[in-house]
Amino acid sequence: MGAWITTHTITHLAEINEVTLRAMKLRKGVSAQTRINDMAAVSSFLGYLVERRILSSNPLQGMSRPQRDIRMPRVLTPEQAQALLEAARTEAGGRLLRYFALCLLAGLRPGEAAALDPAQVNTGPGGRIAVVTSKRRRRGRAVPVNAPFRAWWKVAPPTPAPLFDWVRDRVAFDAIRTRAGLIERGQGGDRKRLKIRLWQDDICRHTWISWRLAETQNEAQVALEAGTSVHMIHEHYLQWLDARAVKALARIRPESSIATGRKSTNPRPRPPRAGLLRRAPAAQTVVGARARAGCRRHVACPRPAECTTAPRSRSAAATRGED
Repeated sequence: MGAWITTHTITHLAEINEVTLRAMKLRKGVSAQTRINDMAAVSSFLGYLVERRILSSNPLQGMSRPQRDIRMPRVLTPEQAQALLEAARTEAGGRLLRYFALCLLAGLRPGEAAALDPAQVNTGPGGRIAVVTSKRRRRGRAVPVNAPFRAWWKVAPPTPAPLFDWVRDRVAFDAIRTRAGLIERGQGGDRKRLKIRLWQDDICRHTWISWRLAETQNEAQVALEAGTSVHMIHEHYLQWLDARAVKALARIRPESSIATGRKSTNPRPRPPRAGLLRRAPAAQTVVGARARAGCRRHVACPRPAECTTAPRSRSAAATRGED
C-alpha cells in the first residue's frame, strides 16, 4: 500500500478515486495475485475510514478483482531431484541437506521443514515424522518415512534447529540451486536477473505429493499426510508422474546413478535358502539312481549308501508278505 501511495503521490483522501484505484488494478510488472493482495489491503484501509465516518463509502468494494494467472506447478525430474540433494550435500558442508530432504522426500512445507526439530524424525522401522502445524491447538500430522529419506537423512551432518534461516543460509541456498542447474544468474549488473529459472516455490512439495499420489492412488491419504485437502491437491499440486519416474525417485540414494540405473557397487549378498543343497546330475550319482527308483525324500541325500527309505520293488515286498 505504501508503494501505491508513493507511486501515485497521494497526499489527500480526495486523491483516492476510481482513476488511481484502477491504475493499481491494471499496473504492469506484477502478478495478478500481487495486485489482488494490494487491492485487499487498500480496501481494508478504506473500510476503516468508512467506519470512522471519514469517507462515505468504499470505492473498492464494488470493483472487480484481476483474473489469476494460470500457471501449472512444476515437479522435479528424478535427475533434477538427485542433483539437488547431491548439491545440498556438497555446499556449505551439507548444512542444508536435512532441510531439502524434508521438503523433497517428505513433502513438508518450507516453513515446516525450517522449524522442525530433528528429534521429531524417527527413521526406524515404521518411522514417522511428527509435524506440528499448530502448537496452540496441539494439531499436527504424521508423515511416513521412505527408504530414500532414511538414506539421505543418515548421511546428513547433524544440524540443530532451525534447519534453515534465510539470513544465514541465503547464499548457500542459491548456490545449491545453481549447482543443481535449476537457476542461473547473470553476471555483473545482471546478477539479480535469472537466465534459467526452473525453480518454483514449493516445487519439492509438488514433487513429493505427485510421487506419493502415483504410489498410493489414494488422494485422501495423501491429503492427510501432506496436511492439505483433496481440493487443494487438485487445484495446485496434482501432477501425475509416469511409472519410470516413480521407480527412479524411489531409487534416489547418495552417490547413485539414476540415468543409467546402476546398482550399488557393493550389493548385499543373498543368504542361501535353508534346507537346499546343490544337486548333481541324476545320471552320475547313486542318488540319481535312487531318484529314478522313486525315492522323493532323498534326492539330495548326503549319505546315499546308508539310505533305507528307498522303495523296494513290488515283487520283493510280495515275497516277504508285506503286500
